[in-house]
Amino acid sequence: MMVLEFSFSNFGPVKEKVTLSFEATNDDTLHNYYVSKLRDGTKILKLGMVYGPNASGKTTILNALQLLRDLVMKPLDQKTDQIKYKKHLLGKAPKKNTEFNLIFYLNDIKYDYKISFNNSHISKEILNYYPNDVQALFYKREYDGKVSNIKFGGTVEEVNSKDEKRLEANTIKNVTVLGAYLKTNVSVTAIDSIIQWFDRGLLPLISPNDKANLFDWTNRSIENGRIKKENVIQLLKSADLNISDLKFIEDEIDLSDEMLQQIDKMDIPDNAKDEIKKERKIRSLDVQFLHEFKELKSGRTSFPLEKEDESNGTIRYYQLLGPLLLAIKENGFLFIDEIDSSLHPDLFEQLIVNFLENSDNAQLLFTTHNISLLKERDILRNDTIWFTEKSKLGATDLFSLAEFKSDKIRKDSSIFNAYDMGKLGAKPKTSSVKLDRDNG
Repeated sequence: MMVLEFSFSNFGPVKEKVTLSFEATNDDTLHNYYVSKLRDGTKILKLGMVYGPNASGKTTILNALQLLRDLVMKPLDQKTDQIKYKKHLLGKAPKKNTEFNLIFYLNDIKYDYKISFNNSHISKEILNYYPNDVQALFYKREYDGKVSNIKFGGTVEEVNSKDEKRLEANTIKNVTVLGAYLKTNVSVTAIDSIIQWFDRGLLPLISPNDKANLFDWTNRSIENGRIKKENVIQLLKSADLNISDLKFIEDEIDLSDEMLQQIDKMDIPDNAKDEIKKERKIRSLDVQFLHEFKELKSGRTSFPLEKEDESNGTIRYYQLLGPLLLAIKENGFLFIDEIDSSLHPDLFEQLIVNFLENSDNAQLLFTTHNISLLKERDILRNDTIWFTEKSKLGATDLFSLAEFKSDKIRKDSSIFNAYDMGKLGAKPKTSSVKLDRDNG
């Protein structure tokens, strides 16, 4: 399961089509660490990083990818519900549809998924695939203003006309075909595999605002065995944080009637909400970090620290280990906004190196402001580094370091120096300001 390319247009500050590609160039730098070669010969990168000034559109790329995931995994209930997002607001863009295009591999087969939509409905949706390295239609859907017409390709043998009609009836105007499939009493193995890819392969966006939820998720994923505790401890030790073990403490909190009313607002599955309401309890899971030290008389011993006693950097590092290890384990695609938030540059670099060393087909995409990483020329490839910047008209442009000619950046040039000097663009244009201190 790997992403080859993601393109989109008319979304937030992005007006014209921009493309983020994970296809590796012919550069052989660190090939064994960065590149996966698939059965058809396609070479895909395991890493992508996006730099740029504040408000230049870095996060927009990740938000677009998350919206695409939501359109599949979280279908709307009513045809009157709005698809919540903002188009590009300048020029004629508000009148045009937003378009997404994701090209990915599943079980060594390439899929090409395109969708055109606005806030009220999905106009067109098409999924092509390459079962024998030759393009074939999986399905296409068009909305005629009243109903959505769906047609499956002849190579999708599992779908009969009865299933097609059933699915068509459930595909309301603002729901994708894949989203409608989740609500339809139809079973098609090929579609199940695609749904599973969007669910477990394309992991949800991690944003700076998710820190509390991410910490709890990492705790539970370790405690229930989805992630190996030994791997987490090994990485904590390698980060020189003086943490030798983790101790989990479970507690139950009784819920009042007022607290129960807030359960529906929680971003958790419906079955989990029903269970909480039935039991009128929430199970909390806390962790203690055991720190090891040497005592002269008794030898080596340890003492526990609570989350509140650890530094923000230690907690950030720990909570990121959960999704990173899950992506490595399940060959998933993980995307993180401001990955370096609260992290020391050395810990940030160590995360990246450990991911690359342990990934088979797992992929990591992140945004960052940490330009010190660009100094580490010996661990970077040009085709993994991307930049965003705003045009004079206020639209976001996206471009790769690999697009620059050798007169701007040679293979042995300092990426950091080139970026810092403004040769690569995507750098804040700041200036000093003389303030009027007398009048407030």
